[in-house]
Amino acid sequence: MPKYFIKMGQGIVVDKGVDVIVLTDMLDTCRFIAGLNLNTGKVGAFHYPAGVLINEGTYEGKPLKPAKAFQKYSMSSDLEDWMTALRPSRVQVAFGPGCLVPHFDRSSTDFKWVDHRCELDDKVVNDWIFERCRVKPTRKLCSNPAMVRRVHGDGGGFFHNGFDIVVERVWPHHANLRQIELGRAGAGGYDGYSVFGRAR
Repeated sequence: MPKYFIKMGQGIVVDKGVDVIVLTDMLDTCRFIAGLNLNTGKVGAFHYPAGVLINEGTYEGKPLKPAKAFQKYSMSSDLEDWMTALRPSRVQVAFGPGCLVPHFDRSSTDFKWVDHRCELDDKVVNDWIFERCRVKPTRKLCSNPAMVRRVHGDGGGFFHNGFDIVVERVWPHHANLRQIELGRAGAGGYDGYSVFGRAR
C-alpha cells in the first residue's frame, strides 16, 4: 500500500487502482482536505494553511487577509488546480485543535480576533469546496490526520464503485509502510500520482 507524506501547502492526487494512505504534518488551525472522485476512483488530499482563501473582512479594525507569503506563491491557484484535477464527489475536512478556540471563553482581544478568523476561515473553506464541486464536506477533529483510500473489488454495498476514503488519526500500523516523502517534490506528474503546490 503506497504511503505519501505531504507538507503544509502541498496537495496530491493519486490515480485509481490501489489502496493508498496520505499523511501530513500535525494540524493546529490548518485543515486537511481529502476528496474522492467516485467516477474515476482518484483520491487526493491538500494541506490547507489557515487563512489562505480569506481575501476580505476585518475584525475590530484588524484586516483578515492571507499572509503575504501565501499571496506571493499563489497558493489559491494551487488549490484550484488540485480541485480541477480531482473533481471530488466526496470531501472530508480534518481540522486541528486550534480551530476549536471559538468554543472556549477568552477575554483577550487577540483571542477574539483569532476566534473570528477561525470561524470565517471555516465558512470560506466550506463555501469554496461547495462552489466548485457541489459537495458539502463532512468535518472531523483530527490533529494528526491520515487519508486512507480502500479499494473493494465488488463495488457494491456501502462502497460506491468499489472505492471509499476515510480520514482518521495516524495509527501505529501506518508507520510500518514505506513512506514517499513529497516535501521537496516539485509540482507536476509522477508515476501514479500528481503533486500540487509547494511545501511551506
